[in-house]
Amino acid sequence: MVTDLDISYGNGACKHGSPKVRLTISDSIQLLNKTDWDAVLQNSNLFLTTSYLYALEQAMDETMEFRYIIYYCEQFTPIGIAYFQVVDLVDTGSRYAAQVRKLGSALGSKVVKELKIRSLVNGNVFHCGENGFLFSDKIERKEQIEMVENTANRLKQDGDLNSKVGIVVFKEFWPESFDMSEQLVKKRYHMFRMDMNMVMDIDPAWKSMDDYAAALTSKARTRLKSIRKRSDALVFKDMSAEEIRQRAPELNTLFHQVLENSSFTFGVLEIEAYAIWKDLLQDTLIFESVECEGKLVGFLSAFDCGEELEVHYVGLDYDCNRELGLYQR
Repeated sequence: MVTDLDISYGNGACKHGSPKVRLTISDSIQLLNKTDWDAVLQNSNLFLTTSYLYALEQAMDETMEFRYIIYYCEQFTPIGIAYFQVVDLVDTGSRYAAQVRKLGSALGSKVVKELKIRSLVNGNVFHCGENGFLFSDKIERKEQIEMVENTANRLKQDGDLNSKVGIVVFKEFWPESFDMSEQLVKKRYHMFRMDMNMVMDIDPAWKSMDDYAAALTSKARTRLKSIRKRSDALVFKDMSAEEIRQRAPELNTLFHQVLENSSFTFGVLEIEAYAIWKDLLQDTLIFESVECEGKLVGFLSAFDCGEELEVHYVGLDYDCNRELGLYQR
């Protein structure tokens, strides 16, 4: 689908200087113009690469919808990309429940009672960070968010989606991008402030766990030693894509134990996504099983993003966790 946006941009991102913006909307990654998408992305964000997005779409297409947007100047030079997901927000008792209830109040008593809202999300519900859109640096930031917000409204109102959505979510904005989120607040969007992630800087001098331990305070070092001793029986093993698929039922059970202890969910990731990511991304995805006396008791996952390691989901056997401190390990 090709359509026009009634927005002009001022910095001449197109060599022709044309003010009109056109966009293409694809409901499958396989229908996307990969060359144009990659021309904008330039490998700057793993979670917007077509390999990553393909795996997620393949694993989640029964419960979610996806829309891929490429923005062009009038001469069809690509100037930006955006990524949308349609997914259920389910709140089972978080501290944001009152705000979710307020957002859903206009959608009917069933939504308010169950705190379950079908949502159109610009970004990725399975990762923290700014994974919703990217533009040429010649496009002013005010114009970027205006284009994406205009697109979200069009998707919601023009029947481009297969399911009716109740709210539009932009996920997320780092502090340096609050000028963009403030533009949305002026349009009567509600801002949710939360601690999205924990960041740990790695000292280049740390070559081993002993080096790391030596840098800790005496109290923290004693606690680390206790955790390592308590969890000494645990065995960590890298898993291949084939092994992930073979043990998917067990991995899924462990993952759902964690979800059951969560106060809200924004989509439930299928384990199959990890298998496809492993096929396509290879060592970029770290996926390890955790065993105790031959029994699978947990898993951990992370993505190697170059200078950063992004820890992803875990699965836990909570009985084992209480006994051996699996989560702390």
